[in-house]
Amino acid sequence: MKLSSGGIGPGRYSVRLGVSPMAKCEICGKGPMHGHNVSHSMRHTKRRWQPNVQKRKVFINGEYKKIYICTRCLRTLTKKSMA
Repeated sequence: MKLSSGGIGPGRYSVRLGVSPMAKCEICGKGPMHGHNVSHSMRHTKRRWQPNVQKRKVFINGEYKKIYICTRCLRTLTKKSMA
């Protein structure tokens, strides 16, 4: 199976090998979203929006665990731990 070089055109998104674990938040499950770039001439090309996921050590159930967590959940955890 030949993967495209990532250039412009339909071959760029034709092969999906699955979502990597880094692209998904382990707390809320937020993952990549898809849609189109729309140019001035109204031409639609496929694109993906990746969530801002970071690998952090988080204190959960009495122990530290390294998890992939989106910045929104990280902000919420920080806010809740201060209260």
